[in-house]
Amino acid sequence: MKKSIKLILSAVILCLSFSPSLFGEVTVRLTSGEFEPFMTKKLKQYGILSHIAVEAGNKVGMKIEYGFFPWKRSIILAKIGDWDGSIGWGYSSEREKFFFYTEPIYKETVVIFHLKDFKFDWKTEEDLQDITIGVTRGYLDEEKFRKMKENGKRINYDVTSSDFLNLKKLMAGRFKIFPCNKNVALKLIKENFSAVIANKVTYHPKPFRITPLHILFSKKVKKSGKNTALFNEGLKKLKESGRYDQMWEDFRQGKYNAE
Repeated sequence: MKKSIKLILSAVILCLSFSPSLFGEVTVRLTSGEFEPFMTKKLKQYGILSHIAVEAGNKVGMKIEYGFFPWKRSIILAKIGDWDGSIGWGYSSEREKFFFYTEPIYKETVVIFHLKDFKFDWKTEEDLQDITIGVTRGYLDEEKFRKMKENGKRINYDVTSSDFLNLKKLMAGRFKIFPCNKNVALKLIKENFSAVIANKVTYHPKPFRITPLHILFSKKVKKSGKNTALFNEGLKKLKESGRYDQMWEDFRQGKYNAE
Protein backbone atom coordinates (compact mmCIF):
# COMPACT_ATOMS: atom_id res chain seq x y z
CA MET A 1 0.00 0.00 0.00
CA LYS A 2 2.76 2.42 0.98
CA LYS A 3 4.63 1.53 -2.22
CA SER A 4 1.54 2.34 -4.32
CA ILE A 5 1.12 5.71 -2.61
CA LYS A 6 4.76 6.52 -3.27
CA LEU A 7 4.36 5.61 -6.94
CA ILE A 8 1.26 7.79 -7.25
CA LEU A 9 2.99 10.72 -5.56
CA SER A 10 6.02 10.32 -7.83
CA ALA A 11 3.78 10.33 -10.90
CA VAL A 12 1.97 13.47 -9.71
CA ILE A 13 5.26 15.28 -9.03
CA LEU A 14 6.55 14.27 -12.47
CA CYS A 15 3.44 15.63 -14.17
CA LEU A 16 3.59 18.87 -12.22
CA SER A 17 7.23 19.36 -13.14
CA PHE A 18 6.19 19.61 -16.80
CA SER A 19 3.15 21.81 -16.11
CA PRO A 20 4.25 25.06 -14.48
CA SER A 21 0.77 26.52 -14.75
CA LEU A 22 -0.50 23.88 -12.30
CA PHE A 23 1.62 25.51 -9.62
CA GLY A 24 0.09 28.88 -10.48
CA GLU A 25 1.73 31.49 -12.64
CA VAL A 26 5.46 31.52 -13.22
CA THR A 27 6.53 35.14 -12.65
CA VAL A 28 9.54 36.56 -14.51
CA ARG A 29 10.91 40.07 -14.08
CA LEU A 30 12.33 41.74 -17.18
CA THR A 31 14.21 44.99 -17.54
CA SER A 32 13.48 47.33 -20.44
CA GLY A 33 14.65 50.64 -21.81
CA GLU A 34 12.66 53.42 -23.44
CA PHE A 35 12.14 52.45 -27.09
CA GLU A 36 8.98 54.30 -28.04
CA PRO A 37 6.69 53.36 -29.77
CA PHE A 38 7.65 49.72 -29.17
CA MET A 39 8.56 49.66 -25.47
CA THR A 40 7.84 52.55 -23.14
CA LYS A 41 6.18 53.48 -19.86
CA LYS A 42 4.18 56.12 -21.74
CA LEU A 43 1.91 53.85 -23.78
CA LYS A 44 -0.82 51.31 -23.16
CA GLN A 45 0.55 47.90 -22.20
CA TYR A 46 4.02 49.53 -22.25
CA GLY A 47 3.99 49.38 -26.05
CA ILE A 48 3.51 46.66 -28.64
CA LEU A 49 6.63 44.56 -27.94
CA SER A 50 6.06 44.59 -24.19
CA HIS A 51 2.46 43.52 -24.77
CA ILE A 52 3.43 40.74 -27.20
CA ALA A 53 5.74 39.30 -24.55
CA VAL A 54 3.01 39.48 -21.89
CA GLU A 55 0.43 37.76 -24.10
CA ALA A 56 2.91 35.08 -25.17
CA GLY A 57 3.63 34.45 -21.50
CA ASN A 58 -0.07 34.27 -20.70
CA LYS A 59 -0.41 31.39 -23.14
CA VAL A 60 1.80 29.21 -20.93
CA GLY A 61 1.15 30.52 -17.44
CA MET A 62 4.04 32.97 -17.36
CA LYS A 63 3.42 36.36 -15.80
CA ILE A 64 5.83 39.06 -16.97
CA GLU A 65 6.66 42.16 -14.92
CA TYR A 66 8.74 45.09 -16.21
CA GLY A 67 11.20 47.57 -14.82
CA PHE A 68 12.42 50.48 -16.96
CA PHE A 69 16.03 51.64 -16.83
CA PRO A 70 18.62 53.20 -19.14
CA TRP A 71 19.58 50.55 -21.70
CA LYS A 72 23.08 49.92 -20.41
CA ARG A 73 21.82 49.44 -16.87
CA SER A 74 18.98 47.23 -18.11
CA ILE A 75 21.31 44.62 -19.51
CA ILE A 76 23.71 44.80 -16.56
CA LEU A 77 20.89 44.18 -14.05
CA ALA A 78 19.84 41.12 -16.05
CA LYS A 79 23.41 39.95 -16.63
CA ILE A 80 24.19 39.79 -12.90
CA GLY A 81 20.87 38.09 -12.14
CA ASP A 82 19.20 40.89 -10.17
CA TRP A 83 16.41 40.60 -12.74
CA ASP A 84 15.43 37.45 -14.64
CA GLY A 85 16.14 38.94 -18.05
CA SER A 86 15.73 41.86 -20.41
CA ILE A 87 13.55 42.53 -23.44
CA GLY A 88 14.42 43.90 -26.86
CA TRP A 89 17.99 42.84 -27.66
CA GLY A 90 19.74 41.75 -30.86
CA TYR A 91 22.16 38.86 -30.97
CA SER A 92 25.85 39.21 -30.23
CA SER A 93 28.38 36.51 -29.37
CA GLU A 94 29.40 38.52 -26.30
CA ARG A 95 25.84 38.59 -24.92
CA GLU A 96 25.38 34.88 -25.57
CA LYS A 97 28.01 34.18 -22.91
CA PHE A 98 25.62 35.51 -20.27
CA PHE A 99 22.11 34.98 -21.66
CA PHE A 100 19.71 32.49 -23.23
CA TYR A 101 17.97 33.94 -26.30
CA THR A 102 14.26 33.46 -26.98
CA GLU A 103 12.88 33.26 -30.48
CA PRO A 104 12.61 36.75 -32.07
CA ILE A 105 9.65 38.88 -31.04
CA TYR A 106 10.30 41.60 -33.65
CA LYS A 107 12.68 42.45 -36.49
CA GLU A 108 13.87 46.06 -36.37
CA THR A 109 15.15 48.21 -39.23
CA VAL A 110 17.91 50.67 -38.38
CA VAL A 111 18.75 53.47 -40.82
CA ILE A 112 21.28 56.29 -40.72
CA PHE A 113 19.91 59.75 -39.91
CA HIS A 114 21.68 62.96 -40.93
CA LEU A 115 20.98 66.62 -41.58
CA LYS A 116 19.83 67.41 -45.09
CA ASP A 117 22.63 69.90 -45.63
CA PHE A 118 25.18 67.10 -45.12
CA LYS A 119 25.47 65.29 -48.45
CA PHE A 120 25.64 61.71 -47.25
CA ASP A 121 25.65 58.44 -49.18
CA TRP A 122 26.99 55.01 -48.37
CA LYS A 123 27.18 51.52 -49.84
CA THR A 124 29.75 49.74 -47.68
CA GLU A 125 31.24 50.17 -44.20
CA GLU A 126 34.27 51.85 -45.75
CA ASP A 127 32.02 54.78 -46.68
CA LEU A 128 31.45 55.47 -42.96
CA GLN A 129 35.10 56.22 -42.32
CA ASP A 130 36.22 59.73 -41.35
CA ILE A 131 32.64 60.74 -40.46
CA THR A 132 31.68 61.56 -36.87
CA ILE A 133 28.96 59.15 -35.69
CA GLY A 134 26.49 59.21 -32.80
CA VAL A 135 25.77 55.92 -31.03
CA THR A 136 23.34 54.98 -28.26
CA ARG A 137 25.02 53.24 -25.33
CA GLY A 138 24.27 49.53 -25.05
CA TYR A 139 23.03 49.08 -28.63
CA LEU A 140 24.59 46.66 -31.12
CA ASP A 141 25.92 49.66 -33.04
CA GLU A 142 28.34 50.50 -30.23
CA GLU A 143 29.89 47.03 -30.44
CA LYS A 144 29.86 47.11 -34.23
CA PHE A 145 31.75 50.41 -34.47
CA ARG A 146 34.18 49.35 -31.76
CA LYS A 147 35.09 46.22 -33.71
CA MET A 148 35.42 48.19 -36.94
CA LYS A 149 37.85 50.54 -35.20
CA GLU A 150 39.80 47.62 -33.74
CA ASN A 151 40.06 46.17 -37.24
CA GLY A 152 41.76 49.30 -38.51
CA LYS A 153 38.81 51.24 -39.89
CA ARG A 154 38.93 55.02 -39.40
CA ILE A 155 35.78 55.17 -37.28
CA ASN A 156 35.04 58.10 -34.98
CA TYR A 157 31.97 57.63 -32.78
CA ASP A 158 30.46 59.34 -29.75
CA VAL A 159 28.38 57.32 -27.25
CA THR A 160 25.32 58.85 -25.54
CA SER A 161 22.76 57.32 -23.18
CA SER A 162 19.58 57.69 -25.29
CA ASP A 163 18.23 58.06 -28.83
CA PHE A 164 16.63 61.38 -27.90
CA LEU A 165 19.91 62.89 -26.71
CA ASN A 166 21.64 61.63 -29.83
CA LEU A 167 19.03 63.32 -32.02
CA LYS A 168 19.58 66.58 -30.12
CA LYS A 169 23.32 66.28 -30.72
CA LEU A 170 22.77 65.51 -34.40
CA MET A 171 20.65 68.61 -34.84
CA ALA A 172 23.23 70.67 -32.96
CA GLY A 173 25.97 69.48 -35.32
CA ARG A 174 27.90 67.49 -32.69
CA PHE A 175 28.27 64.65 -35.19
CA LYS A 176 27.25 63.99 -38.79
CA ILE A 177 25.31 60.71 -38.77
CA PHE A 178 23.29 58.67 -36.29
CA PRO A 179 22.04 55.08 -36.84
CA CYS A 180 18.66 54.50 -35.18
CA ASN A 181 15.51 52.42 -35.46
CA LYS A 182 13.55 54.27 -38.13
CA ASN A 183 10.19 54.29 -36.33
CA VAL A 184 11.71 55.22 -32.98
CA ALA A 185 13.66 58.19 -34.38
CA LEU A 186 10.78 59.51 -36.48
CA LYS A 187 8.45 59.45 -33.47
CA LEU A 188 11.01 61.21 -31.27
CA ILE A 189 11.57 63.89 -33.91
CA LYS A 190 7.85 64.47 -34.42
CA GLU A 191 7.06 64.78 -30.70
CA ASN A 192 10.10 66.68 -29.41
CA PHE A 193 11.22 69.12 -32.10
CA SER A 194 9.58 71.98 -33.93
CA ALA A 195 8.51 71.44 -37.52
CA VAL A 196 11.24 73.81 -38.69
CA ILE A 197 13.99 71.83 -36.97
CA ALA A 198 12.47 68.45 -37.82
CA ASN A 199 12.45 69.39 -41.49
CA LYS A 200 16.25 69.66 -41.39
CA VAL A 201 16.65 65.92 -40.70
CA THR A 202 16.43 62.99 -43.09
CA TYR A 203 17.69 59.41 -43.31
CA HIS A 204 19.43 57.27 -45.91
CA PRO A 205 17.09 54.65 -47.45
CA LYS A 206 19.64 51.84 -47.23
CA PRO A 207 19.19 49.93 -43.94
CA PHE A 208 22.25 50.06 -41.71
CA ARG A 209 21.09 46.78 -40.19
CA ILE A 210 17.96 44.62 -39.93
CA THR A 211 18.05 42.86 -36.59
CA PRO A 212 15.75 40.33 -34.89
CA LEU A 213 15.08 41.35 -31.29
CA HIS A 214 14.76 38.82 -28.48
CA ILE A 215 14.13 38.47 -24.79
CA LEU A 216 17.34 37.54 -22.97
CA PHE A 217 17.13 35.32 -19.89
CA SER A 218 20.09 35.56 -17.53
CA LYS A 219 22.29 32.50 -17.12
CA LYS A 220 22.81 33.66 -13.52
CA VAL A 221 19.16 32.74 -12.80
CA LYS A 222 18.60 29.04 -12.15
CA LYS A 223 15.38 28.55 -14.16
CA SER A 224 16.32 30.68 -17.17
CA GLY A 225 16.76 27.71 -19.52
CA LYS A 226 13.27 26.46 -18.70
CA ASN A 227 11.83 29.97 -18.87
CA THR A 228 13.32 30.47 -22.33
CA ALA A 229 11.75 27.26 -23.62
CA LEU A 230 8.44 28.09 -21.93
CA PHE A 231 8.31 31.56 -23.45
CA ASN A 232 9.13 30.19 -26.90
CA GLU A 233 6.19 27.80 -26.56
CA GLY A 234 3.93 30.72 -25.65
CA LEU A 235 5.16 32.85 -28.55
CA LYS A 236 4.51 29.98 -30.95
CA LYS A 237 0.96 29.60 -29.62
CA LEU A 238 0.38 33.36 -29.89
CA LYS A 239 1.39 33.32 -33.56
CA GLU A 240 -0.58 30.18 -34.38
CA SER A 241 -3.71 31.72 -32.84
CA GLY A 242 -3.52 34.75 -35.15
CA ARG A 243 -3.30 37.07 -32.17
CA TYR A 244 0.28 38.11 -32.93
CA ASP A 245 -0.70 39.46 -36.36
CA GLN A 246 -3.80 41.13 -34.91
CA MET A 247 -1.70 42.96 -32.34
CA TRP A 248 0.49 44.42 -35.08
CA GLU A 249 -2.62 45.49 -36.96
CA ASP A 250 -3.84 47.22 -33.78
CA PHE A 251 -0.44 48.91 -33.54
CA ARG A 252 -0.70 50.23 -37.10
CA GLN A 253 -4.15 51.61 -36.30
CA GLY A 254 -2.83 53.54 -33.32
CA LYS A 255 -4.47 51.46 -30.60
CA TYR A 256 -1.34 51.57 -28.44
CA ASN A 257 -1.45 55.35 -28.03
CA ALA A 258 -1.03 56.85 -24.57
CA GLU A 259 -3.97 56.46 -22.20
